Amino acid sequence: MADSERPLSAADLRRRAEERLGVHSAAAPVPAPDVDVVHELEVHQIELELQNEELRRAQQELDAGRAKYFDLFDLAPVGYLTLTDKNIIGDANLTATRLLGAERRQLVGRPLSSFVLAADQTDYYLHRTLLARTGEPQSCELRLLRTDAEPFWALLEWQPQVAVDGKPITSRVTFTDISARRQAEEALRESREALEASESRHRLLVENSTDVVLHTIDGVIEWISPAVMSLLGWTPEELIGTAIDRLVDPIDREAAVALRDEVDADGVGRMQLRFSTRDGRVRWIEVARRAYVDATGRSGTVGTLRDITERKQAEEELRQVTDRLSLAVRAGGVGVWDYDPVSGALVWDDQMFRLYGISREQFSGAYDAWKAGVHPDDRERGDAENAAALRGEREYDTEFRVLWPDGTVRDIRALAVVQRDAAG
Repeated sequence: MADSERPLSAADLRRRAEERLGVHSAAAPVPAPDVDVVHELEVHQIELELQNEELRRAQQELDAGRAKYFDLFDLAPVGYLTLTDKNIIGDANLTATRLLGAERRQLVGRPLSSFVLAADQTDYYLHRTLLARTGEPQSCELRLLRTDAEPFWALLEWQPQVAVDGKPITSRVTFTDISARRQAEEALRESREALEASESRHRLLVENSTDVVLHTIDGVIEWISPAVMSLLGWTPEELIGTAIDRLVDPIDREAAVALRDEVDADGVGRMQLRFSTRDGRVRWIEVARRAYVDATGRSGTVGTLRDITERKQAEEELRQVTDRLSLAVRAGGVGVWDYDPVSGALVWDDQMFRLYGISREQFSGAYDAWKAGVHPDDRERGDAENAAALRGEREYDTEFRVLWPDGTVRDIRALAVVQRDAAG
């Protein structure tokens, strides 16, 4: 502390008073016998003035200290409590009263434990015990009760005040409301658990799917599911780092490049290509993939590979059967028709138009158009036979005459199979 801030001793006070008296000694002369008395009175008066100045300065310093204490303690942004060795609140700042929803007089004299939620009392007692035993600062997170609202999560930090023998006698406790942080942590935990559960389900689905799932970056396989072993014969580890185009059969590689940028309305590209297996066989694969660009500008795709070899074989067999049937129908002069009794629509192939002597433009595609071509004497019977077949009372196998527009009459034999939906 500087000399000007230290309380004046009696000697300093006397010295300063005489110095000040010397400065102001140009007063009227005093008779010799009274000089000493007057001098002493003047010195004493100046000493009193100096003491008053000292008291005023001390009062100002005290007021400044109180203002600083108010700023640092009462206006602190955290709750601040002083506790006795019995855990009794001795003082509380304004933030503490606001957080606990009580006035200062309602807090002082009460144990801090009375504001701790029952479920958190064990944690509170544990840290109080550690504080008493070790004399070291402690901190914990627990829920505090409010008198005017729901409990809130708080971070409590203890600073012990240690006696001469080293034992804590009092402590200072600061606490802050961390409810928002705890809620955010809980939401993050729930999101993480939901994400992990979703990833687990997704991984289980992918790893057990018969379709192959893969991820590529710049056309190179980054990850591929285990199903590739049964589809193409390679293990996932063998294919990671391999260009996906190398798996496509050379016959279809140009087609794969040409179709690479074609996508549907959902942004998914689909291709049917032949892939080469490890043992040299060729399998038809339906490729579905969605492209993206990552943050580094690399092009990636996530997609699936589905084995459609059997479907393609069935389609080829059906095409061959259809071709043979078409050839047989044309060679035998047989016409093929399809009638929907619900909508009344009637569909004919080209041979049917030749059998009825009309062109496609002369046919309206309705049941009445068929009746119009039947000989008038056979129409009523034709209607009855059609109705009976539709009711399931008989097979549709009949003969009738058709009347061409030029008056020619032709005899027709008609056979049909009635197909029914789930409703009959």
